[in-house]
Amino acid sequence: MTLSLPKFDISSSLKLKEPLEKLGITDIFDSSRANFSPLGENTNELYVSQAEQDARVMIDEKGCKASSVTIMEAAGAALLPDERIDFVLDRPFIFEIVSNSGAPLFIGIVNQPGN
Repeated sequence: MTLSLPKFDISSSLKLKEPLEKLGITDIFDSSRANFSPLGENTNELYVSQAEQDARVMIDEKGCKASSVTIMEAAGAALLPDERIDFVLDRPFIFEIVSNSGAPLFIGIVNQPGN
């Protein structure tokens, strides 16, 4: 078998809020109906304000690379706890650095924190 195709690098960005609402997923976008109580205390005003998915596929003579990220932006207010919380990232985690306009500049995974 012989395969011949051009090199390409394509990307897309999709707003997901409207398609999700058409599928019946509506409560998470409504501050009065969203229920995120399994995520913690004082989440009664928390809701999803934006949902978006970005994807990129690159093919060249070396092979194929593909990536995708889904963003679910939360809004609303959760009360801060009275006690101090130590937030220690001592296991693998994902990070994102965004511009002032909210566009992602860097997204990465730290597999071995502290190294």
